[in-house]
Amino acid sequence: MTALPVIHVKGTHYQVGYQIGSAMRHYIEEYVSTLPLLNDVLLPFSESEKGMKAYKRSENLLRQMVPQYVEEVEGLAAGAKLPFKSVFLLNMNCPKGVSEKGCSTIIIPRPGGQGPIFGHN
Repeated sequence: MTALPVIHVKGTHYQVGYQIGSAMRHYIEEYVSTLPLLNDVLLPFSESEKGMKAYKRSENLLRQMVPQYVEEVEGLAAGAKLPFKSVFLLNMNCPKGVSEKGCSTIIIPRPGGQGPIFGHN
């Protein structure tokens, strides 16, 4: 198994996403193009009437509640030269019953006012 590179990024949420997307473009493109969950389930569902409503509701809610995360995903998609919708769908939890997989987020506080270490997959 090939180890992923360590990437040092800085800037706005969008700029951080863009830098990661650019640096990891090959990996992200391959993952997006070959993932059955995205191509056979999530994207087709998001085009159905029910899926479109769920997608828009989720996107609007996340833009209101955590706009910085949406900005980072926008940057990631732009950096990887992929459609925002594909990258966004992969960063949302799957519809219930489709998959039990989801994201994990960890936040580790650091002393001295340095701000936390944040990890999300």
